[in-house]
Amino acid sequence: MRYFGLDLEGHVQNSGLNGKNSEIHAAFGLCNLEAWEERLKIREDIYKRYIHFFSQTEWEIPQHREHLNSNYSYFPIICKSEEQRQTLENHLYEKGIQTKRYFTPSLNMLTHLGSEYQEMPISESIAQRILCIPMHADLSHGDVEFVIECIKNFRK
Repeated sequence: MRYFGLDLEGHVQNSGLNGKNSEIHAAFGLCNLEAWEERLKIREDIYKRYIHFFSQTEWEIPQHREHLNSNYSYFPIICKSEEQRQTLENHLYEKGIQTKRYFTPSLNMLTHLGSEYQEMPISESIAQRILCIPMHADLSHGDVEFVIECIKNFRK
């Protein structure tokens, strides 16, 4: 079952569900546990390649805390503006690169949950500017290089 509570433009209309697992999904998950460490290492290597690239650019990325473990599920980029995020998203889409806008809207905007709106300008700003680029264990070295090259070319 999947219903995220979003309208066609991606705006939150009401509380949604993110319960997608059935017994068959759980069985597949158990079968894949033995490959977990290997796939985690692959994602960590991809993460490090992205970090190497982005550390030499003006792009803003969230800081990774070395003392914490990560599952390397996401690689978010924080753009300078909402317009830049939209333009980058479109640029990558045209190149066949799927991106995702996680962490949006800012949670303080979800007043339908019963809480009053409370201004949080930093969170609201980041939520409009954040974009996640591909990050999964099935990305080849060439795939990662293609994503990086497309982002380099976008900056020109």
